[in-house]
Amino acid sequence: MKIFSSEKCNFEEIGSEIKKGKIVAFPTDTVYGLGAHIQDEKAITRIFKVKDRPLDSPIIVLIDDIKRVEEHAYIENPLIWDLMSAFWPGALTLILPKKSHINNLITAYGDTLGLRIPDNDIARELIKNCGGALATPSANKSGQLSPTRAEHVIKQFKENEIDFIIDGGKTKKSIESTILDTTYNPPLIVRNGGITKEAIEEIIGSVNELQEKKKSKNSFSKEIKIIDKKEFSNLPKNSILLSFGEVKDLNIKKIEILSKNLDYNEAIENLYDSLYRLLDEDSPILYVEKLDENGLGKTIMERIKKIVK
Repeated sequence: MKIFSSEKCNFEEIGSEIKKGKIVAFPTDTVYGLGAHIQDEKAITRIFKVKDRPLDSPIIVLIDDIKRVEEHAYIENPLIWDLMSAFWPGALTLILPKKSHINNLITAYGDTLGLRIPDNDIARELIKNCGGALATPSANKSGQLSPTRAEHVIKQFKENEIDFIIDGGKTKKSIESTILDTTYNPPLIVRNGGITKEAIEEIIGSVNELQEKKKSKNSFSKEIKIIDKKEFSNLPKNSILLSFGEVKDLNIKKIEILSKNLDYNEAIENLYDSLYRLLDEDSPILYVEKLDENGLGKTIMERIKKIVK
């Protein structure tokens, strides 16, 4: 794999290679994505293969401009434009009825397509030079954490599995996008992420939420336990802990603090970085503080529960 810093990256050259069938890992505003040209079935198939991703799991398409939406999908509810205006570029993926030219691998042979414009200049410049759209799941192996840094991508993939990596540093939002299925009435949140349910409802009114969300297959070597803060004092000395806020007088092996200021936005930004560091520790159990499941606290807990065996 060739690794480029974002400052020294020739987007036109990489875009040309993507059009020829290469695949690229690159930063978005949420997490690093793994992109293939949307009309190249061989490259899309390769993404599924290198990620160990099941073919019945659809992937979203990132676009560089709102004018691309109607090239790929139908807008049946005018309120969708209000959501785009409010949250794009940004961390909201909208599921829409797809147009017939969209490759069936992208949508897992379904009738809908997830679209998003990332709030990241590197991503949008790359997408523009690839023709305005990229089929882009997160750049991680299935069952592993989504990457928020280029080194997280490099750690998970073999040398020949990815052609290019664009290193744009740590991603800004550092959590996956919220996915809203607009083909339901009212629309249905199928994954909580960087945009809260409350923020969406301020724009379009009441939305529903999928209650039974899909769990990861979890390829981690550790057991992950969610505990109340009052249980911290009972932890053995060799414990590793992910804590929401600062912890005093706790003599254990390692603690990662998500936010000293108890700020959920800061906690979201630190979540995956902290988990990567803790999962590298030589300890059989990772303890995670249980948070109230409201707003972004709910998003954090959903990510944790997804990787608990």
